[in-house]
Amino acid sequence: MHATLLEQIRALHIEIEQQLQHIGQVTEQPHCATCTTVCCQEHICRESVESPFLRFILGNRAEDYDQENGWFAPGKGCQLEYGRPMLCYVYFCLKFSAAELARSHESVAREFRAIYVKTWRGRHMLTIDDLSEIPVPRLQRIVDDLTALRDRMVAEKPTVR
Repeated sequence: MHATLLEQIRALHIEIEQQLQHIGQVTEQPHCATCTTVCCQEHICRESVESPFLRFILGNRAEDYDQENGWFAPGKGCQLEYGRPMLCYVYFCLKFSAAELARSHESVAREFRAIYVKTWRGRHMLTIDDLSEIPVPRLQRIVDDLTALRDRMVAEKPTVR
């Protein structure tokens, strides 16, 4: 049961991250790869491979981590489709999107981050070393919260204007 719930969390987490990235790329504005003031830095990216939870989300992809550049590739931008540090969902560059999309992204990202706060014994999901210690009811709550967020995102999916 525990492993099944963790796999459900992983699948939902990935789906929500991909939807968050879609919100930021709905308009035909330039992608962050063309940005000259890159906000992505290795010390921020490192959380994706240092957090047991994000390593779990990344799976084998964690092996591709670059100790010098993190997940950023010059001229290409972030090369990580999922398993990004939560800080990546705090910042949303307004240069690349319409204001209403930015508000939508910020709202969803805030709720996404909040789901993992105080997961177990007052600790954030990203700081828990052994995911198997998290009780099944807490994991089920996370599955339920992620499912509700995903369903709302699908129902409110932004379109190109």
